[in-house]
Amino acid sequence: MTLSYRGEEVAQYSPDEDQWWCTTWVPSLQNADPADITATYTVHFSSNPDMFEAFMGSKAGQNGDWVFHDNLTATLSFRRKKKGKR
Repeated sequence: MTLSYRGEEVAQYSPDEDQWWCTTWVPSLQNADPADITATYTVHFSSNPDMFEAFMGSKAGQNGDWVFHDNLTATLSFRRKKKGKR
């Protein structure tokens, strides 16, 4: 997982063991506008290609938010929209 603030990476978390939940915190961004922060999550399926295929074919994988890569990884990036924008 990486966090970017206005396009600049400010935090990265890459656990040594499998995780079902991850989070990070950047003390200097306590009052930042959430619309200026992008969270990017990458899931590595290299040890389980069948799960990669299943996830890619699932409802989550087909909603267009995930990007799938040839190296058996999937990436999701999101950022809150500015108020008043759709």
